[in-house]
Amino acid sequence: MPRITGTQTPTTTASCTRTPTATATCTRTTTPTPEATATLTNTSAPTNTPTITATPTQTSTPTVTSTPSRTTIPVGTSTATVLEDLLLNGDFEEGAVYWVEPSDDAELIQEGVGTSGSWGAKLGGRAGAEDSIVQEVDMPADAQRAFVIFWVKITNPEPTGEAHSRLSLTLSRSDASFPTSLGEYDNTDAPTDWEWRSSGDIDVTPYLGQSVRVVAAAQTEGLTTFYLDDIAACPVGRGLEETQPSEEQKTVERTD
Repeated sequence: MPRITGTQTPTTTASCTRTPTATATCTRTTTPTPEATATLTNTSAPTNTPTITATPTQTSTPTVTSTPSRTTIPVGTSTATVLEDLLLNGDFEEGAVYWVEPSDDAELIQEGVGTSGSWGAKLGGRAGAEDSIVQEVDMPADAQRAFVIFWVKITNPEPTGEAHSRLSLTLSRSDASFPTSLGEYDNTDAPTDWEWRSSGDIDVTPYLGQSVRVVAAAQTEGLTTFYLDDIAACPVGRGLEETQPSEEQKTVERTD
C-alpha cells in the first residue's frame, strides 16, 4: 500500500501591538509550515516460503526371541558336537514363554525359585497336586543320541518311609508314544539343596525327524515340593562312548 506523508501549507496570523501613542500597529507574521506531499513507498509483499518439516518414519521393532546356541562338550580326549540345546527358555528366565502349564490351579513357573537365576519351576507343594510343564521341540534327523540335564531340589515335610509324592521327567513323541524316562524322584530321596542330574544317553532312534515332548510331571499327596531349573535337551551328532558333561562342565552349567 502507498504511504502518504503530509506537509502543511503556510498560514498567516496577525498580532496587534498597542503603543503609548494609542496608535494601533499591526504586525503580520508568517509561520511557514511544510507542504503536504504524497510519498509513495513500495513495500514488498512477503513471500511465503514453505518450511519443510521432516516426518519420522515409524519402523517396526524386531521381537527378540531366544535362539539356541551351538556348543561343544568335551569328553575325555574327544569332543562330541552338540547340535543345539533343543529347549528354549530352559532356565525359565523369560517366565513361562515356550512352556505349557496344563495345571489350572497354580502357576508353576515362578520368579524367586530358581538356582542360577531368579526364575524356576515349582511343582507340588500342596495335597492332591497334579502339576506338569511341557515343551515340544523337533529332534534333528541326523542326531545319533541325546541326553537331558537339569537341576532339581526337593523339600519334604512328609515322612520319608513311603513314596507317595513323585516327580518324573520323560521324553516322548508329541503323541506321547515311545516314552523314555529322564529321571524319577519322590519324597523318600529329598536333597537338602540343588543337585545336578542327567538322563544318561538316550536312544533317539524313535524320535529322529519327529516332534518330541519334554515333560516334567508331579503328583503329590502331601506337601512335598519339587523344584526344577536349567533344563537342557542336547542331541549329539556322532556317537561316542560317553557324551555326558565333565565335572567342570557341570560347574559351568550350574553358574551360567
